[in-house]
Amino acid sequence: MINEQRHFSEKIEKLIAEPLAAIGYEVFHIEMVQTQGRILQVLIERIGGEGVTIDDCVSASRAISLILDEDEDIVPGRYTLEVGSPGIDRPLIRQKDFERYQGDVVQIDVARLINGQKKFLGTLTQVSASGIELEVRGETVELPFDDIKKAKLSLKEQLKPKGQKKRNK
Repeated sequence: MINEQRHFSEKIEKLIAEPLAAIGYEVFHIEMVQTQGRILQVLIERIGGEGVTIDDCVSASRAISLILDEDEDIVPGRYTLEVGSPGIDRPLIRQKDFERYQGDVVQIDVARLINGQKKFLGTLTQVSASGIELEVRGETVELPFDDIKKAKLSLKEQLKPKGQKKRNK
């Protein structure tokens, strides 16, 4: 299933990357999400790193729709196209995402126990071809890319006033 999703995302990205770049956008992530219907989520960034606006999403959505509507076999069946920004708690997917946010607080879920845990919240201190290093409560933790299931920027943690505790639900 993961390989099918990756293949599908790569196919769509090959079709839309160049036309989006021509109007100033870069594809960040593509995913088909199954909810009550199928939603094709395309996350974009502006080339140059400026924030993505609603107008940017509308422009990108129109460009993507023109491409995908050319051939019904590209995305078979009914779906809704949703174009957005990665947001404040953006996922970290590619090595360059990790490199870009070195020094920031990240939240990482891993596939196997590392130092007795599978979830980490810490400052991203190093990025290499094989993995990352986090500073977690004064300790350095090495996490290989092969073990990372999910990673995201955690700006909400950085924006909390000092001393504020998490609320229990």
